[in-house]
Amino acid sequence: MVASVLLLVVFLLAAWHGMQGQRTYDEHAFSIGRTTLKAAASEVAAMVRNLQDRIQLFAREYRTEISELAQNTDDARLRARLNERLSSYFPDYFAFTIADADGHPLLQDIDSMIGQRCRADLQHFSELVVTLGAAYRNPTVLHPQPGNFHFDVMAPWQGRNGDNGSAARGVFFVSFRPPLLTEVLRRNSLAGYQLLVVRQDQPTLIEASARGSRDQLVREGYLDAQEMARISQSRAIEGTGWKLVLLPDADLQAKVQREIWIQVALIIAAAVLLAVLVLLATAWLNGRSRNGQEAVRD
Repeated sequence: MVASVLLLVVFLLAAWHGMQGQRTYDEHAFSIGRTTLKAAASEVAAMVRNLQDRIQLFAREYRTEISELAQNTDDARLRARLNERLSSYFPDYFAFTIADADGHPLLQDIDSMIGQRCRADLQHFSELVVTLGAAYRNPTVLHPQPGNFHFDVMAPWQGRNGDNGSAARGVFFVSFRPPLLTEVLRRNSLAGYQLLVVRQDQPTLIEASARGSRDQLVREGYLDAQEMARISQSRAIEGTGWKLVLLPDADLQAKVQREIWIQVALIIAAAVLLAVLVLLATAWLNGRSRNGQEAVRD
């Protein structure tokens, strides 16, 4: 009876210990994940905002050169000079173009780098700048141009056109390669988790991870149903069309749960062993006591 009560108490305590261990781990992981997501999302948003502000300043500072190139798109010397200026300010950029007021690119020889999605964003940006003003920022997304994955930053430009001094305006468009984004994810990586940038409008579509953009991942470019079910935290990245998600490693979760319940099993096994020893000791003492009583009677 004593052994049975002891085992019951131990079973209950061991089960409580296992559930508490799992809860403590989950709470700790959630807290760390929330902090990591907040830091990484803020850093990505700050990186994009910094590029947008600097492109705005560049478009204002070099509005004369931009305006001249818009009027003389075949001027290789002027284009090379503007390219040199951009390279000195933005070492990570890989392409630029100038668009007219309707968002149509004026430098036609870069079609391989300015795809249809870029053109659609250019036109959308030019329309909203007219209604919302120069403070409008385009929500950054990754464009999967074959061999040239990139994200775009745009700013309105305004200069002078012609001898009559009439105003000319349009969009100054600069593309950047994904390493600017993936480096932020790499710096904020958390052991046992993947930081993934996905599209807000397509939450299963992976844009980038710490290992690179979607075209560099050694996996499918979409999250499957099991991965979506494991995601417990996400955070929208301000000023972009992105969302940051924290994907726990399935093997890590299984390992932690296994270790917790192995501890529970060891506690129960120790209790069972103790109960067996108690029963054996009790039986031995009872047997010895009976033998002693029989010897006295004899």
